[in-house]
Amino acid sequence: MATTTHHKVVIVGGGSAGISVASRLTKEVDDMAVIDPSDKHYYQPLWTLVGGGCAKREITERSEASVMAKGVNWIKDAVTTFDQSAPDWVKSSPLATDAPSGYVDVDKHTHKHVRYPNIFSRGDAGSTPNSKTGAAIRKQALVVAANVLTQLAGGDPNEKYDGYASCPLTTSRHKMLLAEFDYTMEPAPTFPKFINAQKPRRDMWILKNYGLPFMYWNLMLKGRA
Repeated sequence: MATTTHHKVVIVGGGSAGISVASRLTKEVDDMAVIDPSDKHYYQPLWTLVGGGCAKREITERSEASVMAKGVNWIKDAVTTFDQSAPDWVKSSPLATDAPSGYVDVDKHTHKHVRYPNIFSRGDAGSTPNSKTGAAIRKQALVVAANVLTQLAGGDPNEKYDGYASCPLTTSRHKMLLAEFDYTMEPAPTFPKFINAQKPRRDMWILKNYGLPFMYWNLMLKGRA
């Protein structure tokens, strides 16, 4: 439980975005809290394979305590989860955009709130106009963490997110293609040109089933990727 009602950095939500940003900040921020009531943490991108009978549901679940960044004050207060739009408490607050979705109104590059300079948002809650995928969150976390540290040091946040997102699309029980793009909506491939991930491939299916979950649990959530 929290011992104080004030912290230097407060992160609302202990999902992919919250934990990965917290992990990147722990070495530099000695007073930080994460608010999330969940006892379980899920790797949701694998659920498509679970639904298709190609992966076990159990491997997508771990305890929240096992992924919570070390040195963080975990406050287990209720936070409303949401789908396709922001929760009501965000929609009805001064943080929200005017759009019906009511996401937190941020600059799409720096993730800094357009009216409140001490607030940043990323992941499912932010108003960035791109796919809200794990791959997008991974790139956003690096930018948000760097900009928060710059802000705390009295500087002007200048790290920028280019809108990168990727959607692994399973086309069969053994093949997948990787759609990668940024704000320009042009292809933004990660792999070398001789690996065409935009066509169904067996190695991309292996990446989704084994490689990406390993990176998520062992690198992304620990602020290493």
